[in-house]
Amino acid sequence: MKHIYSRLLRAALFAVLSLVVLSPTVSRFASAAEEDERSPSGPAATLEAERKFRTPADNPTPGALGERTKGRPDTTLIAGPPADNAPDPQKLRAEQFQQRMQELQKAQEKLAHDYQAAMKEMRESLPRTVQLDMKRQEATQKLYTAQAELAIAAAENRSGGPSLSENAAIGAFTLKYVRPEDVGEALHNITGLGGPRIAVDERSNTLIVAGNPKQMDVAKHLVETLDQPGKLQQAEMPESVQVRIVWLSEGLSDRNMEPPKPSIVSPQVADALRELGMELPQVVCQQLISLTLKGPDHRAPFHFRIPTDIENTAWEFQGDGAIVPAANDRYALDFKLALTHSDPKSPQLSEVSGSILTPLGHYTVMGTTTFVAAAHDNDTGHAQRLSAFVVYVDRPKDFSYADSSEAHPKKSDNKEK
Repeated sequence: MKHIYSRLLRAALFAVLSLVVLSPTVSRFASAAEEDERSPSGPAATLEAERKFRTPADNPTPGALGERTKGRPDTTLIAGPPADNAPDPQKLRAEQFQQRMQELQKAQEKLAHDYQAAMKEMRESLPRTVQLDMKRQEATQKLYTAQAELAIAAAENRSGGPSLSENAAIGAFTLKYVRPEDVGEALHNITGLGGPRIAVDERSNTLIVAGNPKQMDVAKHLVETLDQPGKLQQAEMPESVQVRIVWLSEGLSDRNMEPPKPSIVSPQVADALRELGMELPQVVCQQLISLTLKGPDHRAPFHFRIPTDIENTAWEFQGDGAIVPAANDRYALDFKLALTHSDPKSPQLSEVSGSILTPLGHYTVMGTTTFVAAAHDNDTGHAQRLSAFVVYVDRPKDFSYADSSEAHPKKSDNKEK
């Protein structure tokens, strides 16, 4: 830092000394040039110079050219133009003045270059925090300028914009995670001056948009995209999910022989199970778990044990695991599922474990395993059965209190007589 300041001080001193030393010279050259401009030139100037250099003895009557002089040979002084090889004093002074001005201009350019280099070196030597602060101030100034231009454009749009079309619609979007001003500004930047009309209700954090159907579709898609919790909001706000795990098997005589209901297992999953070798999937049992994801990693563990009866035989369906939210509405699920038969004569244990990434609102096959159950057409009395496990993750449904005539039928005022 001391080295940089010393360079700046030397540059400033050099500029001051240059002005002090060169100012008299410049003034002298300027005065000489002005005097040359006022003075006559040509034969008349030469004659005048000849008259000034004469003495009274040589020329008792100044200005009488061609007259004989006293005490000298009979000669006559004749005035005439100067020789061609004689230098012109006026031109010489002008050239010297122009050369000196060029030298001063070069010195000034060198001084400016040294000053800029010293300032750059001083800025680079500053601490990193100071440099970042200077850049932040420059960026803030640009941001304020852009916001001012945007506000002017928005005011012009509100005051001089076209009227709404006949097929214009109005939509109100209540936002949960972002400000309506930010979404409205983004919508205005996308659609331009010919876009929809935008208003904001700060009381309810609602964005109001009026425009044609195409503009309303753009606004709806933009709201769905931007109204998402940020990282900080996700870290602070707990989330509730429901995990449903379904155990399916086949060839069970005490179960319904029809395909599973779509509300329990989707037809696409049933087709996938048929490709795995399960001709007619049957629902053995299912477990629904509501979990709250919270904490630093939003990890929620789960555990369940379900007793069930398969053809007059007691079985138990056990499950342990944990669920963690991932990106884009996906959830990572770690699990360990077991089928146990508590009969002391023939205990059984079938397990399947793993980790999957399942989308929200979709069915996912967790895995398959086998167990041994009674057989109806086998002499040994037992048969191996294929089992599959399907998981479905979704957000809990909201059930609102409906004050309707169907939910709360009115009592009749007419009494039986």
